[in-house]
Amino acid sequence: MTVRESTLANNRGSGINSVSGNLILLMVDRNTISNNFQNGVVSSGGNSFVRINASAISGNATGVSSVAGGVLRSYLNNAISGNAVDGTPITAERLN
Repeated sequence: MTVRESTLANNRGSGINSVSGNLILLMVDRNTISNNFQNGVVSSGGNSFVRINASAISGNATGVSSVAGGVLRSYLNNAISGNAVDGTPITAERLN
């Protein structure tokens, strides 16, 4: 699944909340994720894999978070700052 060129803002929860039961492979590509009451992006559970590319994540309670074995990866070209807790650094994902 891909979330591309979207604005996810002003939510009472998280901007993107990937919670696994079954396998989830999520690409977050060129998004603005801001001013959410909880996380900008959260990956939760061992079957949740979230990759973030060229996105701005700011003004959230927590910028990025992984819990309960969730996996976050970054292509190292994101603007993750200005959150109460940025939650960085994220492990780098290699480009082919």
